[in-house]
Formats: sequence, structure tokens, C-alpha cells
Amino acid sequence: MRKINSGVMKRFNLMQVVRTVQRRGPISRTALAEQLGLTVATVTNLSNGLVEAGILCQAGHDSTGALGRRAVMVDVNPCAFYSLGVEMNNCSLVVGLADFRGNIQAVRVMDFDAQRGVEETLQELETVIRALLADQRVPLERVLGMGMALPGPLDSKAGVLRSPPNMPLWKNVPICEILSRRLKMPVCCDRETNAAALAESLYGVSAGRETSYMLGLFTRGIGGGCVYGGRVLRGFCDGAGEIGHTTVVTGGAPCACGGYGCLETVVSGDVLVELVRKRWRMTLDPRAASQGPHLTLEQVFDLAQQGEPICRRTVEEAAAYVAMALRNIINTISPEIIVLSGPMAFQAGFADAIREQVRRTPYPPHGHTVAVELTAFGDRAFVKGGVTLAMDAFLEEAVLCRCGGLSTDGDEAIVLNS
Repeated sequence: MRKINSGVMKRFNLMQVVRTVQRRGPISRTALAEQLGLTVATVTNLSNGLVEAGILCQAGHDSTGALGRRAVMVDVNPCAFYSLGVEMNNCSLVVGLADFRGNIQAVRVMDFDAQRGVEETLQELETVIRALLADQRVPLERVLGMGMALPGPLDSKAGVLRSPPNMPLWKNVPICEILSRRLKMPVCCDRETNAAALAESLYGVSAGRETSYMLGLFTRGIGGGCVYGGRVLRGFCDGAGEIGHTTVVTGGAPCACGGYGCLETVVSGDVLVELVRKRWRMTLDPRAASQGPHLTLEQVFDLAQQGEPICRRTVEEAAAYVAMALRNIINTISPEIIVLSGPMAFQAGFADAIREQVRRTPYPPHGHTVAVELTAFGDRAFVKGGVTLAMDAFLEEAVLCRCGGLSTDGDEAIVLNS
């Protein structure tokens, strides 16, 4: 036998109501009760308290056309809380401000140079965040906190960047503690692909799927993250999902991580551009002199779409390497859906080429049925991930504080059979 204090149960039910309305509102109290397995009376009492606290709001009546009295709908008050999300990539820091619905209201982008000092960079980031809040007229007390989508490896619990391969000056930086102290708000972090995978599983193309995998294709680097049962699969030392450093070429080119033949060494944007230049020179193609020095990743993919043979071959090889790694993911964790994100995922024809290669998976038998889709959030997938991290980590405390806490004095304990 074990006991659950009814105050604890009430807090649990309260947050179930808040999170369900946040993701599925507007919704009637009756439908909410059915989804949560609670009585209508319980849902009504909790939702009324949340409306009084300004967290939820009345949102008109059910328009499904049912006879009789139409049910009153409830939804979140979008101005009740705000959250900040930050994406750190190899060339920029992107800051987004989202309302309580999770909709990003404003974005600011600042240049990021990994060779620049940590202190100087974080000082500028603090300035950008404060200016963003001021411009949007959002008071600090309405901000739940900030979530950061960062490159790995890192310690997500401690909020420490460990030793990102392409960021030598950012070794063992307690980034969450530093920014929390400066901004006077709670700050949490996770690997960028973990954060984006969580956001996608709640609000994007993988919503409703039990298992999903997020692949991040960056111009310098590749990452991955898995969500199972609504939670990020972290693994030992936050190491799960690091597909970019799986070996695809035995004895291949050296990688920034210290290994050889990693996926990143044959697929990242800089590698593809240089490979096309090299192949043009080797074949004495006149483009080597006319286009090579100024060739961009976008041009490589555009030329491949136009049928230029070397660009097409290079892109097809890259897609094959990505698909090879994804087939290993399918065989190890068997996701229902693979979501593609990052700048390279949106290059002309690349997602289609990857999807076609994955569909050729001979084993497991269901491999060809695994969906391969682009993220629903475009180039804001990782900012959305940061926002989602903050909402996930800090919402409960903010709701309880707004509701004045839930007293457990005099509550009876609920006795359950263990």
C-alpha cells in the first residue's frame, strides 16, 4: 500500500489541465475531462481557478453544431506567460520570444564567432535579450525562463557546455548559471537536436507519435535526437542520438571530434562545396575557375537539380551517406517518423533524395514505411526547441505561484494498492 497526498494529486491534475489546454485548446471542459480521465466537476473546478488566475480564458462556445446548450470552450491566455528560446549555431545566436501558446512573437539574431571570447559573447547576448523584452513590452515577471538549444557535448542537468568540437574556447562553460544570474530568470539547456525533437513531438509533424527521431543537418556538423513516450531519450552522459559522429567511412577523413570517417566528414555543407570544387579541378571543368572560388552550398544543390553531373553525383552521395546512418537508427530504435531539420535539410531536392534512399531499406521489413518529413518549424526549429525546454522545465512552478500555491493542510491521503 502507498499513499498519495490529495494536494499532490490536485497539483498533478491542475498541470494536466494546463498542458492539455495549451496543446489542444480551445477545448470544452467535457472534452477535457474525457481526455484526462477526470470528472467534469473536477475539470470545471480546476479550470475555473485557472481562469480566475488569468492563466486560462473563456474562448466562446462549441461550434460543432450539436443540439442543445453549447459548451463553453476554454483556451490559454496567450499573455499569461512568455518564454525565451536561444539557438546557438556555428555562425549565429538566435533569440526568440514566445507567448503561452508557444507561438514565437519576435526573433533577434546576432553574429556568433566561436573564436570570440565567452564573456564578450554572453554580454552581448544579455543585451540582445533585454532589448527584445523591452521592444515587446514584456515585463520580466511574465517570463517563465529561458531554454537554450546548444551544440553538444554538454551536461544538460548542470547546464554546462563541455567541449563542442567546433568551439575550442567554450570548454566547461556553465552557461546556464551565468545567464541565469545575469538575467534574473531560470535558464535550462539541451542539445539543439534534443530540444527541437521535443518541440516537434509536442507541436509539429511528429506530434502523436510514440517514437520519433530528429536529424539536424547543419553547414558544419550533424546532430540527432530521439523522443520516446513524450520524453527525450538522453542515454548515458547525454550522449544518445549523436549520429554525426557515427563512422560511415572506415579510415576516412579526420573529424573535429578526433575520430575518422564520421558522417560529418562527408556530408556537412562546407565538405560538399569543397568536394565539388575538387572534382571540377580534377576533370578540368571550366567551372573550376569561373564558379569554384565563389561557389556556395545553395548553388551546389541548384546545379544538381539542373542536372550538372558533378553536383548531382555529390548530392546523391551525401544523401546515400545520410540514409546509411538513418537505416542504422531505424534498426536500433525503430522510430515511427524521422524529422529533417537544419539549413541543409531545406536545400533543393535534398530531403527528397534522403527520403528515397531511406525507402530502399531492406531490413527491418517495416523500414520503408518509416515517414521522413521536414520539420514544421523551418529555420526556427531550434529556437522553438529552446522555448519548449523552458515551458517544460518552468511552467509548473509559475502556474502554482500564480494560483497562490495549493495548500495541502487538512487534505486526506489517497491510499493506492501498490
